[in-house]
Amino acid sequence: MASLLNLPFVSYFLPSSMTAWSTSLNLLFFYMTWTTLVLSQSPFKLEILGTLAIRLIFWLLPSLVFLLFDTLCPGISVSLKYKGAVDLQDRHVRTHARLLGLGVFNLLTSTAVQALISFGVSTLIKAPVYRTTTTLPLPWQMAKHIAILFLLREVLTYYIHRFVLHAHAQDSKRGSSLTNRLTDLHIRYAHANNPPSSSSTTTSSWRKSSSLSLQPTQPTPLTLFADHPAPSLLHRFLPLYLPPL
Repeated sequence: MASLLNLPFVSYFLPSSMTAWSTSLNLLFFYMTWTTLVLSQSPFKLEILGTLAIRLIFWLLPSLVFLLFDTLCPGISVSLKYKGAVDLQDRHVRTHARLLGLGVFNLLTSTAVQALISFGVSTLIKAPVYRTTTTLPLPWQMAKHIAILFLLREVLTYYIHRFVLHAHAQDSKRGSSLTNRLTDLHIRYAHANNPPSSSSTTTSSWRKSSSLSLQPTQPTPLTLFADHPAPSLLHRFLPLYLPPL
């Protein structure tokens, strides 16, 4: 009943008192559910299982849905693509199976690394890394913290991706051998194998090695975590884990 009352078109036919009552009831149910989780589960388990569940629900499942849609309904998918058939996903089962396996492996690896760090730090300082409380934050506090986290995440992502994972060959004298190695791994595993344009006369050095890429011709949602484990931890894990600390 509460879910039905939350539908937008239903609220037009109901008095404001009923919709307000429905919102208050949903907040009460949410508070009761959250309080039960906090009191029954440890902060460490909430952090690890919550992070894993969010990644599975908001990355893996939608990625598989979009991939199946492009594969099973190519005619409808082409009509929705900006460039038509050019943006249609490759239908190579082996390629997508490799992307899926690599993405799931990196997802589990980042979760395991997060669990090791959180367990080690919490053991060292005798306190959980992320505190859990039954007190719900105010909307303004949530908006402020989300804005700060997004800003810090984007700054870290840009600098790591630009200066660590794209140390170009012409900058090799300034960069270390480790940085160049990470660049090679990132380009090979994470960048789409786009053929060079015949009209282009100059190509950046990191694009020249794209013929060795393990990616399909067109990027897919699965490519978010489809990278070598070392660059993936730097590019996908650190910008998300460090700002909340």
